[in-house]
Amino acid sequence: MPASEPPAGGPQADGPRWGRPDDGHRPSGERVFAGGPPQKKRRGRACLWGCAGALAAVVVIVVIVLVMALGGTGENPRNPPSADVKITSCTVDATTRLPSAGLEIHNHSSKASTYGVTVEFKAPNGTRLSEGAALSLTVESGQRVKTSAVGKDQVTQKVTCKVTKVNRIAA
Repeated sequence: MPASEPPAGGPQADGPRWGRPDDGHRPSGERVFAGGPPQKKRRGRACLWGCAGALAAVVVIVVIVLVMALGGTGENPRNPPSADVKITSCTVDATTRLPSAGLEIHNHSSKASTYGVTVEFKAPNGTRLSEGAALSLTVESGQRVKTSAVGKDQVTQKVTCKVTKVNRIAA
């Protein structure tokens, strides 16, 4: 059977057949289409450019939103976010063996802010043992808040604590 003919049990005999128009083996009244089944229309470059333009617009909007959100981060040389956070304690819990840093956040900026603080826990010889984070939402201007950052790895020795990053975002 030629590849252009359907297998037995395929389309009805009264349906179109794909093949050569002059094959001489078709029942009377049967239609034969040369060139195979109808092709889908190609979408062309207009769709490609339209999709690329839409994607570019989304990227621009995301960048604008991020710039606006980070515009109020308080990255002021006179009042850096790192100056708002101090470590009040640095211990290892005897039961869980997780390191913990007590933190005090004092919002020196003029707006209520959300703080994200990252703390690094090191062995006395300087080897990094773990890392932890704290998040304080809506700390009012001038307000002091106490919180803690707990490490994610168990340790068996004393640790030193160091604030490695402070993000302050105006609420």
